[in-house]
This record gives sequence, structure tokens and C-alpha cells, in this order.
Amino acid sequence: MKLEEYLFELAQQQFGENLVGIDFFGPFDGDDLMGELILAKDIGYQEVAEKLFEIYRQVEDRGWSVSLGWIADSNTAQQTK
Repeated sequence: MKLEEYLFELAQQQFGENLVGIDFFGPFDGDDLMGELILAKDIGYQEVAEKLFEIYRQVEDRGWSVSLGWIADSNTAQQTK
């Protein structure tokens, strides 16, 4: 499985319907991949941080290094994933 596919699967597990998509770029600065999660609504820093930590843990268990950020934009909620 490609890293992008794996990250999308993990993000979908963590964020469910709130995940609109992920913009991928990189690799940069030693990371295998960088990405920005697009969320339909803001769920708060603490909740996002906990979910991202779980994603990082699972990705690192497979030997990859990633950097992820996020934005919350309710205008993108109608876009396809």
C-alpha cells in the first residue's frame, strides 16, 4: 500500500465524515511525505492533536516519517474526497 493511501485510510478512521480530503506534498526536510488534512468543521486543537498522534504512531510503526497539518473549512464540505 502506498503511503498516501495508508494515510488517507488512517485519517478517515480518525476523522470520519469530517475528513473532506488531504493535500499531499513532499518529501521535504527528511519526511517521506507532508500533508494537510481538510476538515469540514473545526473540532478543536486537543481533539485534532490526539487523532494526529494516533496517525503518526501507526505510520512510524511502518517505518515512515510524515508531517501533517490541518485546516477546517466548512465551504469544502461538499467537495468529493
